[in-house]
Amino acid sequence: MHLKGVWAFVPAGEANVTDPYIDLRAWKAREPDAAFALAGEAAAWHLGYLPRNFGGTIAVWLPPNERVPHGLRSYVSLVRLSWAGEQASEFVPNSRLLRRKGLDLTNWAAGLPAFGPEALVVQLGARPASFRVWADLVPQLDVLASDCDTDKIERLLGGQSASAWQRAAYLLHRGGRSDDAVDLLDRRPSRSMPVASFGDGATAAWSSRFSVNDHLIAPLQDQLGKA
Repeated sequence: MHLKGVWAFVPAGEANVTDPYIDLRAWKAREPDAAFALAGEAAAWHLGYLPRNFGGTIAVWLPPNERVPHGLRSYVSLVRLSWAGEQASEFVPNSRLLRRKGLDLTNWAAGLPAFGPEALVVQLGARPASFRVWADLVPQLDVLASDCDTDKIERLLGGQSASAWQRAAYLLHRGGRSDDAVDLLDRRPSRSMPVASFGDGATAAWSSRFSVNDHLIAPLQDQLGKA
């Protein structure tokens, strides 16, 4: 494996290891207490928000001050959010959502810990550039928004920037939950409203309510509406 001291045995008749998470399993095998979770595209894929699996490096969340083992660093895309490892029970999806989606309660993300919809929204709001397939996600934004518990989003936004609160609320708004989005925005601890941006480009939509300059989501939704 890419991790020192761990080997994988390929079944008879197989030419290669086909498990995309084999390196992460190796990490867990070597360090059972390692705290990480699938984030970004990997979590979105397992929750059904993407039409196809992402072929790039796997997005992984780690607690502050933790590091990816040296041999794995070129095989994962690190997502940094200021959550402690003890908060893992907060950002994974609840069993009710998994049952409703018909997902295996114990093996839904190939048996690895992974972000639920609320944690994904916070990642998208706090680190929008960390997500690499917005064009695939935006058509399912209403599904993502409908799966979210806004109380849980509020808890996960604790300690995040004012812009992260604005973008997370704006995501709910663009996903068809405008009243809940305004309510979430009004719960933010800081009254400051800096101008927050989504993406870049010549086309943009300005939201005065959320103070968001959107070069990404609204233009993509407009394109979908014209398709």
